[in-house]
Amino acid sequence: MKEWSGLKKSLVGVFSVSIAMLALYGGRSYWESAFENLEAPMEARSSANSLSGQPASNSLPRATERVIFNGVPPYLSKLPILDNSLYLMHDNNAFLLGGTNIHLIYYSAWKRIGGTATIREREDAIEFEMAEQPYIEFSYGGKFYSVEVSSRLYSYRMQFRELAEATIELNRKFGDAF
Repeated sequence: MKEWSGLKKSLVGVFSVSIAMLALYGGRSYWESAFENLEAPMEARSSANSLSGQPASNSLPRATERVIFNGVPPYLSKLPILDNSLYLMHDNNAFLLGGTNIHLIYYSAWKRIGGTATIREREDAIEFEMAEQPYIEFSYGGKFYSVEVSSRLYSYRMQFRELAEATIELNRKFGDAF
C-alpha cells in the first residue's frame, strides 16, 4: 500500500477532531439539560409555577401542554376556538381575541420584546397590535391557554396552546378599566 500523503493525513485528523468535538459538545448539552434543575426540590419547582404559590396537589390529574393550532392567523375571518364561544382573528394591523364569552376570561399580554402589550377593547373583542408580536395568556373554563403571534417574512404565524398552568399573573378582564 501507498503511504498517505501529508495533506491526506491532516484532512483525516481535522475531520476526526471535528467529529469528536461535535460529539463532546452534543453530549455535554444533553447532560446539562437533563440535570439542570436537580438541585431544586420537586415541591419548590411545582409551587413556583402555581398561581397560589402553594404546592400543587398530586391527587388531581395534571394537564400537559398541547398545541391546539399552529399556522397563519385567519385574515378577516374568525377562527372559532374551544367551545365556539371565542374566536381568534387577524384584522388589518390588529390581532383579535373575542366572542360571546369574552367577559369570562382573565388574561395578560406581553410584547415579544418585553413590556405590556398595547390593548384596546372593541365591542366583543380584545385588540392587540400585530406588529408587537403579542404573547397572550388567558384562563377560560378552568383551563389555561396561550396565544403567541410571531412575525415572518411578509406574514405572521400564530400558535395557540393549552397550558398545564399559567406562567404569568392573569390580572385583566374584558370590560374592566385599565
